[in-house]
Amino acid sequence: MENFLDNLPKQELKAFVLDNDLDKQYSKAHRKAFKTASFDPLQAFYNSYGEKVYKTCASLKHARFMRFKRCSDKVRELVLSGDAYFITLTFKDDVLARTSEVTRRRYVARMLKRLAPFYVGNIDFGDKAKNPDSNEREHYHAIIGCYGIPDFRHWEKNYGFVKVKKIGNNEKDLKAVSKYTAKLSSHALKASTTKDKITAPRLIYSRTCVQ
Repeated sequence: MENFLDNLPKQELKAFVLDNDLDKQYSKAHRKAFKTASFDPLQAFYNSYGEKVYKTCASLKHARFMRFKRCSDKVRELVLSGDAYFITLTFKDDVLARTSEVTRRRYVARMLKRLAPFYVGNIDFGDKAKNPDSNEREHYHAIIGCYGIPDFRHWEKNYGFVKVKKIGNNEKDLKAVSKYTAKLSSHALKASTTKDKITAPRLIYSRTCVQ
């Protein structure tokens, strides 16, 4: 495998890494190396897949980290400006029954884009192990930046229910937002938010979030 991968062009190698979840294996080895204060897990990964795959995975991990660091910094700026809202979007039973997860994600992305120039959100299902009151029903969380109270009547009429809270710029709210953006970053790097735990969902975000 090593010789085959070493001969792949850069973009094809990147596609191979992503298609075969080698980036996730690298991240797992990276976390283990950090926890054990030993380079052995990363060395084992290097020995298995070679230098080019190792460097590709390291580059992907760094790029993701920098993207969500920029996003986190901009969310903090938004909160301090006093124009931030935290929203939770759920779906009616009939919408869940007649649409796919991909279609529902499109509904959410379209609405956020219409409401605000800045937004970042993610899918969630809850976790009964951590919260016994959770029904593990599909929903979305998002932070948006807009002037005035956002209008969710179109969503409520067609798709489901909304909880909206204006985010203050006090220390308590800043801590809550920091916790949420850390969760967003985590969700972007590992398969931790889908029920089947197989594929990590993409985040929904505006260009202004990561530029």
